[in-house]
Amino acid sequence: MGQGNVALDCARLLLRDPADLAATDIAAGALAELKAEKKRREERQEAAVQAALGGAGQRICVECAFEGLGAHSASSAREVSSLYKQLEHVVAANRRARTPANASITCWRGAIAEVAQERAAGGWKAVHLRAESALEAYPREDLVWLTPDSETPLLELDPGKVYCIGGIVDRTVAKGHSLRWAQERGLATARLPFREVLGDGGPRKLVLNVNAVARILLHVLGAPGDWQGAFEA
Repeated sequence: MGQGNVALDCARLLLRDPADLAATDIAAGALAELKAEKKRREERQEAAVQAALGGAGQRICVECAFEGLGAHSASSAREVSSLYKQLEHVVAANRRARTPANASITCWRGAIAEVAQERAAGGWKAVHLRAESALEAYPREDLVWLTPDSETPLLELDPGKVYCIGGIVDRTVAKGHSLRWAQERGLATARLPFREVLGDGGPRKLVLNVNAVARILLHVLGAPGDWQGAFEA
């Protein structure tokens, strides 16, 4: 491979999309091999995603029927559209993840499903779309509701649990709402461990988009224990 600039040039070449190299003077045989390797990588990734969805992956779900703040109580099409865009990012993140999750979007019906139908979400292959709610889809003892108001830090992912993200449309903090909602239904709760990992410099509470929470979980799933890396990514 060589050293210094030569090695860097080789690395840059290997990281580029082969389609971008077609107009250069790269050897035809090398270009063909790069295209073949890209296809093999994509096939391996797709196989990993499908294995996860088939039951091998950590269960993560986004619940779209979060009472009071979810898609089914949204006051405008704009709010539903905002949630839909976040879900698009969740699906894309799972499709590319080093370790994909057995991901589901629950309560996939009503306004959010109608918007999705208009935008061809039927092509989403990296997530399960389930009409039932998380409470109907999973045993309650398996559910862990993620809420910034919980006193319990999530320090490691339990493969026997389902980590549920509320599909909250309103971006403002509704203090205590998600915690009360979960407690009223007898669900375990947890929060992302910003305080424990970042110390006094970390936020006491942080409002994150749905896709940001999913991205953090996927990072830790692929790099167990690396919460700092997940927060900084």
